[in-house]
Amino acid sequence: MRLHALTTVAITATLIASTASAQSLGVKPGKWETSHTFTGTVKAQGMSMSLPGKTTTDTQCITEEDATFKPEDLSGEECTTSNVQSTGKSISFDIDCSQSGTSMTGRMETTASNDGTSMEGTMTMEGSQPGGGSIDMKGDFSGTRIGSCS
Repeated sequence: MRLHALTTVAITATLIASTASAQSLGVKPGKWETSHTFTGTVKAQGMSMSLPGKTTTDTQCITEEDATFKPEDLSGEECTTSNVQSTGKSISFDIDCSQSGTSMTGRMETTASNDGTSMEGTMTMEGSQPGGGSIDMKGDFSGTRIGSCS
């Protein structure tokens, strides 16, 4: 499963996420710097391996049009979302993914600052893989508006 790719998309999406009625999370368009760190544990065949925390930082331009994302947009062949809750400055949802015998369930929660220039959130995922192994992951992410898009 391309879980890293999925979580990167989901984190970026929650930066500008909206509810099913396409209401914005309330972040200001512009150039944003986002960071995310993942940690976790993989257990298989009686052994346990910790995944060291790795922080990735990206810079991207968030436009007014980007604010049309809905958690349901992550649904498809591999993943479905449910239990979407939004207040205009926060959003949370459950996500279930399955691919090649590996299944993961989790929850994402994001909150934007009152002035819309920063955000932070968490993601937790747990699941099973073929052969009886398990995966537990946690991600922390944040974003800050650093200026206008050029």
